[in-house]
Amino acid sequence: MRFRSMGILAAAAVAMLTAGMLGIDVAGAATLTVTCPASVQTAVNAACSNDVILVTGTCAESVVVGLQTFAAGCPEGVVPFSKLTIKGSGTKSSGATIIQGQAGPAITVTADAVNVTLQNMTVGSNTSHGIAVVSAHKVIINNVKTPTTLPLLGTAMDGVNVDMLSTNTMVTSCTLNGNLGDGVEMGATFGQIHNVTANDNGMAGIRITGSSADVQRCTAKDTTAPGVQQYGFYVDGPTAILQRSAADSNAIAQFFDAPASRGVIHFRNVAGLSNAAAPLPGDGFSENGSGNYISSCTSIRNMGHGVHMAGDGNELQLTVSSQNVGSQVLITGDRNLIDRSTALRVGTGFFTSVLPDFNVILGSTANFFVRCVASLESGAASGQGYAIPDATTTGTRNTRRPALPTDPPVSMR
Repeated sequence: MRFRSMGILAAAAVAMLTAGMLGIDVAGAATLTVTCPASVQTAVNAACSNDVILVTGTCAESVVVGLQTFAAGCPEGVVPFSKLTIKGSGTKSSGATIIQGQAGPAITVTADAVNVTLQNMTVGSNTSHGIAVVSAHKVIINNVKTPTTLPLLGTAMDGVNVDMLSTNTMVTSCTLNGNLGDGVEMGATFGQIHNVTANDNGMAGIRITGSSADVQRCTAKDTTAPGVQQYGFYVDGPTAILQRSAADSNAIAQFFDAPASRGVIHFRNVAGLSNAAAPLPGDGFSENGSGNYISSCTSIRNMGHGVHMAGDGNELQLTVSSQNVGSQVLITGDRNLIDRSTALRVGTGFFTSVLPDFNVILGSTANFFVRCVASLESGAASGQGYAIPDATTTGTRNTRRPALPTDPPVSMR
């Protein structure tokens, strides 16, 4: 591998350099080094496909990666990058590389770039997103964070924003805190968000607006007082899977599925905080979509409801809702299945419907309870196991501990 250094040259002179002038072996990849305040954009303009741009220092510019006229000696003509890496010199914690956008995002990857990797850097912008992916494909954003100290606190919009025309974008091992918008908005098809921390943002920690998103082992919390972040995880697209992730203290909900969501799976997620001394803000799971699943999850010590199923045709299974201030499970939608779930200790009801003409009829507008348990914790002074206003409610093998005259009707037991 050959090296091209740009850090010691003036930007104007660097712009004139070509791979041929520098004696680069264009048959293989090159590493271009940039020591800011030298220009990262100049390095991008001088790069060939498969090159690596190694950046050190604080760079005050907005960088765009996309269609370009390649430098003399590159094998390409005016075509997209087939592969390019822009890499900071430090780790996520050291902050040795900072790119601060001046008139837009710190870095924008456009529709004409494929297989771009951005890693090991801090990105900020006082006017826009930290990183914007615009109709691009196969972009990897790894080990990136947004600023946490003044004057570079967060970004004016999202930490990472991926639009809906992008595909196969991965955001991994990033810390995206303190942005005025979302930590991450993933609009891509087949987008992936893994091992990301997104706390104290102005809207949502992680927002899914694309389709077929895969979210794993992420954290979205509000650690401020009073809380700023509205949602931990906000899903407004189809066929997402969120698993093994955690959220607490968000003002509206820890996990929120919007009405347009469908085919969303929540698996082994935790909403709330088991060791909190007092209930924390927000609902645990707010399910407003249709055909979604909440499975093997926990909702605990939230100020709102543990689970609110306002949409239709959803399934809650193998989930424990405990010590929430509102209902443990509140149902206002139709045709939902509550299966093998447990509710513990509440003031206003366990499995509860507030819809006046609520009617549980399997196969019609049915909400159906099967093998569920509602119980009071030791020392709880009040609370209902089940509060179902319509006597025709049906279900099977449901119990309450301890058994009391207020247990559900025979048809529900």
